Amino acid sequence: MKKILLLGLSLFSAYSFSQDIGIYVENTTVNIAGTETVVVVEDPNNWEGHLTLDVVNEGSTDLNVTIRRVRMDFVAGTEDAICWGPDPLTGTCYSKEDVSSSDDWSTSLESLGSQETGWLALYYYANDNRGDATYRYYVIDENDNKLDSVDVRWDSQSVGTEEASIPEISVYPNPAQNVLNVKFDNNGEDYGLRIVDILGNVVFDEATITSGKIDISNLNSGVYFYSLTHRGEAVKTDRLVVKK
Repeated sequence: MKKILLLGLSLFSAYSFSQDIGIYVENTTVNIAGTETVVVVEDPNNWEGHLTLDVVNEGSTDLNVTIRRVRMDFVAGTEDAICWGPDPLTGTCYSKEDVSSSDDWSTSLESLGSQETGWLALYYYANDNRGDATYRYYVIDENDNKLDSVDVRWDSQSVGTEEASIPEISVYPNPAQNVLNVKFDNNGEDYGLRIVDILGNVVFDEATITSGKIDISNLNSGVYFYSLTHRGEAVKTDRLVVKK
């Protein structure tokens, strides 16, 4: 069974810009501004690499900030997406159809007050294409000044040899409130469903599910990630928003 992704940090400095911007691995004190971070996608077929960052305005001046994504090394057939904003509920998510069409792409401006944190979620879709792709993500103010940046190397070079028969799965509505509808063809295999919050805490875990309704009334408003599991391994994952 192929696995999801592993996250590694290459803590060598590339260059530096302003000292007023910090780029941190979400909910940590690991500042990766000016470095290269490696996200390993062990199974590129139907999988996504995912990295969530906190962008902190550590200066004394309020800023209007955009995120500019530049492809440094590109693997043909791959796609990417970006979410950027104050927090997961009010940020703007740009689809892979929007983002992937250009080597140089920018989000809209978002306000980032002094000492405030912005939410930056990065996604990479290998689409069964092997290789290393390096993307640079600049933090840029409204005057087009580059405040800082981070390089992310999406690595889908190493993959397992065991293939899994992954069913198509529909999970709706999204955003959801109290009930989640799950539809899939299990192809004679047993599949489970796991939901985790943005801190990685498991909030729902059923080893065996069937198509139907899932009660999520105990979940608070927020952003989650659900995974279809097979023999304890996640084989398909995606983002889920809960709004009460």
